[in-house]
Amino acid sequence: MNRKAAIELSANFIIIIIISIVILGAGFVLVKKLIGSAADQLRDVDNQMQDRLQLMMTNNNERIAIYPTSFELARGKSQSVAIGIMNDYSEEKTFIVSVDCSYFESKDDTTPDPGCSSNLANDNKQITYSFIDTSVKILPKEKVFKNMLFKVAKTAPNGEYVITVKVTEDNKQYAVSKIYVIVK
Repeated sequence: MNRKAAIELSANFIIIIIISIVILGAGFVLVKKLIGSAADQLRDVDNQMQDRLQLMMTNNNERIAIYPTSFELARGKSQSVAIGIMNDYSEEKTFIVSVDCSYFESKDDTTPDPGCSSNLANDNKQITYSFIDTSVKILPKEKVFKNMLFKVAKTAPNGEYVITVKVTEDNKQYAVSKIYVIVK
């Protein structure tokens, strides 16, 4: 009888191991899908946002358009911002997008470093951002639309942060725009 019990125990153990591996694999697939969909969402700008950016660029004859340019954000929260860049040259060009937190105005007279970081997990900076493609190739007279994600640190003081988005081409300034983030 002991031998039969030992065989049943080892068979049950093998079945439990197989079920555990299947559940673990399903968990990995689920996590991969979630991360992949978040990256796709950050990469793609929806049609409504593209239309709004197109209109802004056409009406104002701008090389760069950003929407929204001003928003309120609570500590620890994030906001997606759409950016459109137009190549008004007659040949394909590569544009570099850079971000700088250049100004901070506090409601309580504190003046911390308003610095930005491209690492969303960086808690040392007041605002972090993520931008999939900092280098963008654009065909002549074409427009490219991308998303940026901004996150405010949980320890960021209340106030207004001014974020400067610069677009350069061949190390020359091509366009500049500002984003105003009010932290509450």
